[in-house]
Amino acid sequence: MKRGKKSFLLVVGLIGLMAMLIMTACGQKASTPSEPAKSPDKIYKWDFLIHVPATQIYGTYFIDMANAIKEKSNGRLDIVVRPPSELPYKGEDYLRVCGEGSVQMADATIGYIAGTSRIITIPTLPFFSSSVEQFTNAMEKMKPYAKSELEKFGCASLGWYLDPPQTFFGKGTPVKKIADLKGRKVRTYAPEQQVFLKKVGAVAVSMSASEVAAAAGRGVIDSLIASGFGVDGFKWDEFFNWSYYLNYNMSGAYILVNSAALAELPADLRTILEQTVAETTKKMQADIIAVEEKALSDLQTRGMTVFRPGSEVAAEGAAMMKDYWESWAKEGGPEIEKAFNEIRQIVGK
Repeated sequence: MKRGKKSFLLVVGLIGLMAMLIMTACGQKASTPSEPAKSPDKIYKWDFLIHVPATQIYGTYFIDMANAIKEKSNGRLDIVVRPPSELPYKGEDYLRVCGEGSVQMADATIGYIAGTSRIITIPTLPFFSSSVEQFTNAMEKMKPYAKSELEKFGCASLGWYLDPPQTFFGKGTPVKKIADLKGRKVRTYAPEQQVFLKKVGAVAVSMSASEVAAAAGRGVIDSLIASGFGVDGFKWDEFFNWSYYLNYNMSGAYILVNSAALAELPADLRTILEQTVAETTKKMQADIIAVEEKALSDLQTRGMTVFRPGSEVAAEGAAMMKDYWESWAKEGGPEIEKAFNEIRQIVGK
């Protein structure tokens, strides 16, 4: 009996060895406990944390994107869009929680994550990029630096999209020149925005979008930095009745994905994800300026006064900030200074 059992085990072992050799010869890789095969039938359910309400135009883009991915993947990649306040995270947390895997994707506004990642902020420095073209060129030059930086947090970028120019809104006596900002309590959302305000004698109050309405209602702020699109989407004109439409800084957001979650996807699902995000951001880039002008028009229809200063005012702001840009970059270390100087050449500042 013992001899028969040993012969049986030997035959089984030889059959297993032959199977592995056949798989290798056919170009297939055998599964191992340390690297499980990716099942073509597995359903991947992800959370996508966004920074705007689902009803705002960006929110509708993202919902359409998630629906398209689900349809193209036959339900195998199911992305649930999570607007602010649905999960217990502020905009400032998005890079961290995505990297940790608390969510698989995040719509991370650059200004919000500036306190976490300094280098990513460069294209959004106050008065640094003064047009959509300059900002787009700066973001393209930024790509290798952003890739390296995001990897440190356990994230990758699926793409980025443009926000409209960030400018000033407020209540009370309208601002019509930079000096009129003195004494204003201005909501900011990035550390770098505060420096200019201090230079002109304004009070900078840092907060994310979800905190603005309560702060405005209590008088904690009487002005804010945002886009017309943002003010219209959040219905903040309930609190603010004028805009000093100065291109204070350009802004944008990265669509982040957790690196480990991305690596887990089968190749076909990864392709669907990447291609659909690329299609969505391309459409957003093409539409956003028209969306901004429509938002401003709607705000004016509802009673907001919009004052547009000349381009010389933006040049005045840039002159005030150049020393700060340079010291900011130097303080960040050699890599940030190198990136800053390369991008500065691109934007011509």
